[in-house]
Amino acid sequence: MNRFLEKLRNKPIREKRKIAMMASTSITAIIFIVYGSYSYVKVSESFSKNKLPDIASPVQAIKQSFSETFNKTGDEINKIKEILPQIQATTTATTTGE
Repeated sequence: MNRFLEKLRNKPIREKRKIAMMASTSITAIIFIVYGSYSYVKVSESFSKNKLPDIASPVQAIKQSFSETFNKTGDEINKIKEILPQIQATTTATTTGE
């Protein structure tokens, strides 16, 4: 370890920063992996203890959400189409001075 530190002291600042960045990234990755593994185990245990009701698959949930959004948007467009002639008539009457 002392030899490594001596070599590190003799290196340029750019190399020192590069080594420091790699070391900090490695340590952060290890902490993240350990934390993620622990969280996954805890969540898995929680789900196995608490039986959840059947939930639609994510694809079905997204499909249903988009379907509802498109249907609502279509309804709103139809309402605008119904109102648009009245607005045009009012605008025309206002601009012509009737």
